[in-house]
Amino acid sequence: MTQSETTLLVKSMLGAWLLLLTSVTDAGEKLTVAFGEVMAPWVMANTDDGIIIEILRAAMGPLGYEIEAVYMPYARRSKAYRSGGIDVVSDMNLNTIT
Repeated sequence: MTQSETTLLVKSMLGAWLLLLTSVTDAGEKLTVAFGEVMAPWVMANTDDGIIIEILRAAMGPLGYEIEAVYMPYARRSKAYRSGGIDVVSDMNLNTIT
């Protein structure tokens, strides 16, 4: 992984955490999180698993939150978040979600 890929990954994770933290207060016990469909090993839709999903579940589980993962293309994730259909969007930031 190159330095620019690593930087992009870190920024994406921070963006996801920011969106997660701003959504938690209204979400209740279940958080619906939209992930990309093809992002192995970070997200693997066919097995409902991946590094990012495991991190979110491990971080939010002890706080009483269940992560419900949904998988969709980039543009649909943004639209679903803006319309309130999902609580959190992974690998996007405030600049790309608007």
